[in-house]
Amino acid sequence: MKLLFFIVSIMLFQVSFSQKTKKSKINELEFCNYKILITNLKQLKFSKAEVYNFNCKSTNKDMPDYKLVDSNKMTATSAKKVCELTGKEKITLLKVLTNSKNYMSRIPESKGCYNPRMGFIFYNATNKIVGHFDICLECNQILFENFLNNYKCQLDFYEEGKKKFKSLCNYYKVGCCEK
Repeated sequence: MKLLFFIVSIMLFQVSFSQKTKKSKINELEFCNYKILITNLKQLKFSKAEVYNFNCKSTNKDMPDYKLVDSNKMTATSAKKVCELTGKEKITLLKVLTNSKNYMSRIPESKGCYNPRMGFIFYNATNKIVGHFDICLECNQILFENFLNNYKCQLDFYEEGKKKFKSLCNYYKVGCCEK
């Protein structure tokens, strides 16, 4: 009986310590379904959007987990601001970002190189960052965070999406658009 009690105690101890504390989704990177991404983009209430340029020479080897916004500090990283979007440009950007034909519906087989070249930061009326959208034109992946919904995901995009993202890159004169 003591042996049974001992075994059950060890099992309960292992179960209680093996369960991870639940993290918010903002701290976990997950590959997402494009439908969830689009829903989160549409729910992103922002009044200002800015275009940013990453360093063309940087690689994810130089800066692991490099992204446009530091999620913990809710501040922009060292990427260079290119411009602020006008009202019409914000509408056009949302149309491109929420077009389901741009994204793959499957989960990517790998994380790819993820050397983002262009990104967008979204701000609310009080100039607080509410989200960002980073684009890697090399491995065709995006990273999106919606801080209002505590949502973060990574997703592949099709060649059609790449053409549209490159078009945005060239339109805003971001640089590194051919990478």
